[in-house]
Amino acid sequence: MFEAMHRTLERTFSEKAAATSSTKRNTRSAAASPKATRASSPVAPPSIFISTWVDYTNKYGLGYTLTDGSVGMYFNDATTIIIASDQQSFEYIHSTKDPVRGQAVATRKSYHMQDYPAELQKKMLLMKYFRDYMAENLIKASYVQGGDEGPRKNLDFLTKYLRTKNGVMFRLSNRVLQINFFDHTKIIISEDATVVSYIDKKRQLSTYRLEDCFNGDEPELVSRLKYAKDILGELIERRTGSPASAKKQGVGK
Repeated sequence: MFEAMHRTLERTFSEKAAATSSTKRNTRSAAASPKATRASSPVAPPSIFISTWVDYTNKYGLGYTLTDGSVGMYFNDATTIIIASDQQSFEYIHSTKDPVRGQAVATRKSYHMQDYPAELQKKMLLMKYFRDYMAENLIKASYVQGGDEGPRKNLDFLTKYLRTKNGVMFRLSNRVLQINFFDHTKIIISEDATVVSYIDKKRQLSTYRLEDCFNGDEPELVSRLKYAKDILGELIERRTGSPASAKKQGVGK
């Protein structure tokens, strides 16, 4: 997932840089060319991403609410509990090693809220505490959906998070990458980085096709996309040992 997103972002930035350079070399052509406009066809944001979150990783883990109304917690032992939006059931997710491939795979099991193993009691107590805390203390955004769609299985959940110098990056099981910046803006990258959603400081959500982000109207969005590209490049380089991009951004621990 990271590799596909990084390739798309790297290619798009390179193409836009080449186009800008070509335009500067031919100012007469640039003056005659009409200004690029955003695509008229509407683009939908991903249906599920993180709307609120609370960081208690110094002791327990990271709690979060998704836009479909489900609530989850990524515990410090890398296990997850995700409560369905109807508040009647939850899924417990942990990693097991595939005996054939030798890779970690997510294993999940569903339980009713009133009937689950005793070994999950402490985690459920923490999960309910953070669920109630977020509901009572964090602002519910206008793009959060209701929780009345009925029972669901295979709930989406947080698979990885990383605190960086300028924000927190989240990766979800539905192949959505989200960065919440400390200035209260957010970008949500989906469809292998071909669709980008931007939440500004006024909590207004806008969604664009990737190529339409470069028409000059959203310089802050482009800056944040570049940051995402550089962070992804550094993560890939750390994992593979091969450079993924020329310029790095400092990744916090």
